[in-house]
Amino acid sequence: MPLPSTPSHNRRARRSPGSTRSMGSRKCRSSSRPRSGFVVGRRRPSQLATARDTSGSPGDPEALRMQEDDGSMPATHRPGLRVNSGITIPESELSWRFSRSSGPGGQGVNTADSRAELLWDAAGSAVLSPHQRERLLERLSDRLVDGVLTITASEHRAQLRNRDAARARLAAVVGDALRPASPPRRRTTPSRGAKERRLKAKKQRTDVKRLRRPPQD
Repeated sequence: MPLPSTPSHNRRARRSPGSTRSMGSRKCRSSSRPRSGFVVGRRRPSQLATARDTSGSPGDPEALRMQEDDGSMPATHRPGLRVNSGITIPESELSWRFSRSSGPGGQGVNTADSRAELLWDAAGSAVLSPHQRERLLERLSDRLVDGVLTITASEHRAQLRNRDAARARLAAVVGDALRPASPPRRRTTPSRGAKERRLKAKKQRTDVKRLRRPPQD
C-alpha cells in the first residue's frame, strides 16, 4: 500500500537548514555586485578618459603631437623646435629622412624604417641673425655639408623615439654652438702668500722623502 504523499511545503520544512538556500538568500546573491568591483552599465574614470575623443583642444600639446606624427597638421602650423629662450626653429625649415636601422629592433630591424635623419639648413635659416649665423657656421664647419646640418638617431627601436632623440640632439648642438664664448683668462702674478705656501709644501715633501731613505751606518 503506497504511503500518502506529503505536501511540498512540509517536505521543504523538514530539510536541514544547510541543505538548501532560502529564496531570500538567492535574491541577495543574485543582486550582489560582481567581485571584480565593476558595476554593470558604469565605467571607471580611467575608462571614461580612454573612451573620450583624443583629438583634444587646438592648443593641447598631445593633440598637436599626434597630428604632427600622422602628418595631418600642415608644417606651417606645427610647433617649432625650441633651442633657447630667443630662438625657435620653425617646422618648415626641418626635413626628415628615414631608413632601415642596424641597431636594436629584433625581427623588425631589417623591415622597418626606424632610423631617422633630421636636416636643417643653417646657412639659409631665417631665425638666425647675421652674427649668430656666422658663429654657427664657424663652430659647426666640420659638421655642415653645403650649410646643412644633419642629425641622425637610430638607438631606439621605434621611429617616433628616434625622431624625438634627433630633435633633442639638434637643439643641444645648435644651443652649444650659439652660446657666447667665455671671456679670456686674465694673467695674474702669484701673491706673496701663494709663494710662501708653495715653498712650504715643497719643504714638507722633501722631509717625507728624506725619511723614506734607508738608514746609513
